[in-house]
Amino acid sequence: MKVINYKDYEKLIFQLAGKWHKRLNIELSDAIGQANISYCYALKTFDETKGLFSTHLYEKIIGRYRDFYTKEKNKIHTITTNCENTYIANNDLSELFDKISPDASFVLKLVIDNPENLISSTTKRLNKQAVTKYLKSQNWSLSKIKLIFREIKKYL
Repeated sequence: MKVINYKDYEKLIFQLAGKWHKRLNIELSDAIGQANISYCYALKTFDETKGLFSTHLYEKIIGRYRDFYTKEKNKIHTITTNCENTYIANNDLSELFDKISPDASFVLKLVIDNPENLISSTTKRLNKQAVTKYLKSQNWSLSKIKLIFREIKKYL
């Protein structure tokens, strides 16, 4: 049996993680983590009589991302928007608005009150990139936008 070395497949793992992190709109580190878990699973389930390890690994990684995508699509998010209704899981938003800066409050109110204006044209849903694009169109700097997103994430 041939020894399987991680370094031999690292490029494939990182390429697929890079592709799927964009497609699924998840952090690159999360995409790499999922690919590494798939690598471990592929090591356990590989049968060299049935083909190459690279093909087996590719199928395991892609399968994991597809499962993740399906679960994410069906998951109930804290904020779900369908352009007609906005459902907020946390009904105690007044406390949150008291804790955050005025700029962060502006962004949250924008997302809660006018989600239809922020729907991404490519994904047809509300996401971080769509909000960033809108704020840039309002002459906000990218560094300011990132700072505000970090602040919001800290309190949510």
